[in-house]
Amino acid sequence: MNLCAEYADIVHTTSLFYYLQQGVLAVVDRADYSLRLEVKAHEDPGLLDYFEQIIGDKTLDGIIIVPQYRRDYPFLYPLQKHGFPYVMMRPACFGRDVNHLDLENYHGGQLVAQLFAQRGCSRVAMINGPETHVDAIERERGFFEGLVAAGIKKVTKRYGDFTVPSGSIAMQSIMKDFTPDAIFCANDYMAAGAIKVLRAHRLKIPDDVAVVGYDNTDLCLALDPTLTTVDYRAEEVGRCLATGLLDLVGGKVRSLGMAVRPLLVERESHQKK
Repeated sequence: MNLCAEYADIVHTTSLFYYLQQGVLAVVDRADYSLRLEVKAHEDPGLLDYFEQIIGDKTLDGIIIVPQYRRDYPFLYPLQKHGFPYVMMRPACFGRDVNHLDLENYHGGQLVAQLFAQRGCSRVAMINGPETHVDAIERERGFFEGLVAAGIKKVTKRYGDFTVPSGSIAMQSIMKDFTPDAIFCANDYMAAGAIKVLRAHRLKIPDDVAVVGYDNTDLCLALDPTLTTVDYRAEEVGRCLATGLLDLVGGKVRSLGMAVRPLLVERESHQKK
């Protein structure tokens, strides 16, 4: 997994990747393989050497790469040059020339825009993750294009870092502009932070403001009201990544282009009583 030193370490400080790892483990255990988890920063000067070593020492049969930010990925070149089995979790629109699995975050953003349009919302805010985060880019693109299609014009956005405190800070900033009647948070943690601020302003959820998150983490059921969210189907993603990689390792396929479509999970936080 690739981190960026500029932003919060969501791999170690949140449960966002737990179910994805469980999905990978379910497949590799059944195939009698083991899993090694490594977390590397994009800024690590030894990152390219790390991948060169993986190829050279033959201690791994294949690698799943989960990049967090839109960057140039020079480590792909030696992997492709040597035909080393790999699969990358990234949007297909960023390039189909690599083995990839697309989370279809664009579609997830569209689902939320359609939900707000059905509710009749007219003042909409988005709290997104970092501007260069690969998931944040696509969730925002899908959401705002969906709002445009629905004719919703009063919109604003802020950027956080996928943590609860950043959701609170962003929500406080939004309230200085206007009071929205709907808020889309690009993950459940930031939604929890936003809800805390809305409550402090004596706004009722969902009667005054609808709130929708993303990821469908355990946190959704702990919040009151329970959080409507988009489920990117983490375990299924993990299983697909592992299955695809093993197909490459076994020579069953020469390249991969996969996708897992997210689902809207409707709970209490958007439904007016």
